This record gives sequence, C-alpha cells and structure tokens, in this order.
Amino acid sequence: MSIVTDIYSRKELEALDDDAREKLQKELKKQIAASREIRAIIYAHDELNKSLKEKLRDTFEELKKG
Repeated sequence: MSIVTDIYSRKELEALDDDAREKLQKELKKQIAASREIRAIIYAHDELNKSLKEKLRDTFEELKKG
C-alpha cells in the first residue's frame, strides 16, 4: 500500500510523467506517515501476512523440495 501502483492502475498512471509520479509517490508516503488509521491497517496487514506465512510453511517446504 505504500506504492502508487497499488492504488492507481497502470493506465491511470500513464497520464502522468515521471516527475508527476514521483510527486504523487512522495505525497502518498506523507499521507501514510500522517495517518494513524492507515498505519494501523498496514501493521495489521503485515501481522496477517506473518500469520499466513507460518500456516503455509509446511506446504511451502514440501513444494520447495519438489
């Protein structure tokens, strides 16, 4: 959620030049840093990913062996 490509589609971003996309990315990071609600969502997302990774560990290891 901290990259503009997670929020805007490739087609939407084509309307912007590189400098504009960079400014949009900086504004996104600024908004995330300023919002407790957004940071809480990101933290919960990270915790969920850790939990899912643990639950999938055995399957992952089995598939890795081939």
